[in-house]
Amino acid sequence: FSHLLTHAELCRCIASEAYDPSTLKLVHRGVEIPQERYLKAGPQGRAQLERPMFEALFKGGSACVAPNIHRYHRRLWTVSGLVESLVGAEVNINVYSGGPTSRGFDLHVDNHDVFVLQVKGSKRWKVGAPTYAAPLVLPEHFGEPPTEMLWAGVLEPGDMLYIPRGYWHRAE
Repeated sequence: FSHLLTHAELCRCIASEAYDPSTLKLVHRGVEIPQERYLKAGPQGRAQLERPMFEALFKGGSACVAPNIHRYHRRLWTVSGLVESLVGAEVNINVYSGGPTSRGFDLHVDNHDVFVLQVKGSKRWKVGAPTYAAPLVLPEHFGEPPTEMLWAGVLEPGDMLYIPRGYWHRAE
C-alpha cells in the first residue's frame, strides 16, 4: 500500500491551502492534544497549522489523525471511489501516522466499519467483542470494554485488518 500515499504527500496535503487543518487531531498516549497547541487563527479566522509546534509534537511521540485525506489526494480519491462502487456505501479515508513510540487512541469503538491498511512500520493491535451489535450511533455511556480480546496481533506493511463497527480496538 506504500504507493498510495507517501509521508511527503501526506505533509503536502495537510499543509495545502485547500485542506482544513481544524479536522486534524494529535493524540499522545491515548489523550487528544488540544488544537490550540498546534493551530492558530489565520485570515478570516480560518485555522492554520502552526508547523513548528505540530512537527515538535509529532516528533515527540504524538500520533496524527488526518480525516478525509482522500479529498485532497488523487490516488486516494480514486481508491475511495472504487471501494464505494464495490460496497455500495460512502468511503472515507483517514490517515493515522505516528513514529515508533507513538500510541493513538486507547481502547475504543467506532460507529462505522474500519479497514486498516498497514502502509509502513508495524502496529500491535487488540480487538475485543462489541458491547452493542453494529451501532449506528455511539451512546454517551458505552459500557465497560471487554477484559479479554478476541484477537491480538501485529500488522506489517501490506497487511489489512477489518474491524466491524462496534468492536473494541486499539493500536500502538
